[in-house]
Amino acid sequence: MKNGSVSSGSALDLLQPRCAGCREALHDAEAVVNFGELLFHFGCAPGCVTCGRVLGAGDAGWRFEGDVISEPFGWSVRPTRFWCHECLDRSARDRPVGID
Repeated sequence: MKNGSVSSGSALDLLQPRCAGCREALHDAEAVVNFGELLFHFGCAPGCVTCGRVLGAGDAGWRFEGDVISEPFGWSVRPTRFWCHECLDRSARDRPVGID
């Protein structure tokens, strides 16, 4: 910040979409895994806490728990655990297997 104004480079960097896993910026040329509003680098794609299977963008019916965190631009959700559709179907709906 110079003279009370934000430089254009840092302002644009703050608005860049971020990986929900590692919180690093996502760039246009990168492959991303999209879970609704949550975007992940391909290497940061989440896995099911019950069976360990890595979830992909084509998977439907998954569930996650997360924390709300403060960001420079507002608030966002940081996922902490994911469950795949198959594990959700095999467990009680209110308490998936894998919760402590």
